[in-house]
Amino acid sequence: DAFINPTPTTMVVLIAGISWHGVARLARAETLYMRDLEYVEAAHAVGAPPWLIALRHILPGTVQVVVVTATFLVADAILTIAGLSFLGLGLPPPAPNWGGMLSNAMQYMPSGNWWLVYPAGVVLTVTLVCLNLVGDALRLVVNPRLAQSSRSA
Repeated sequence: DAFINPTPTTMVVLIAGISWHGVARLARAETLYMRDLEYVEAAHAVGAPPWLIALRHILPGTVQVVVVTATFLVADAILTIAGLSFLGLGLPPPAPNWGGMLSNAMQYMPSGNWWLVYPAGVVLTVTLVCLNLVGDALRLVVNPRLAQSSRSA
């Protein structure tokens, strides 16, 4: 709070700035894996230019993996913002956020109103579970071999 004014834009920029390295590492690993696949080597042997190989053969597979990972990262970002707001380091009080709602509800717990924690907590949990289920479904769509192996188990 001393260095920046917490606005939704600065929170998104800071969280994206912190979490981009994992996605970059994953994209690099997937690119290196796909570079050694037979159809990529065949395209290279035929004489296709490197930019065409990257655009047609490597980029589509890499983008699929990054999109699936992005759904999980959105859930992580929501949880991070909620956690920071719960601790008082997030968005200021006029801005609605689940962490701030949970923090405000905690004030009423000693007076016996423990149930005030549930609305924000349940909505946050349901949102995070739904985003993770969407990411898992995208992962199964992108990689059908995973779907076959999960059915046989």
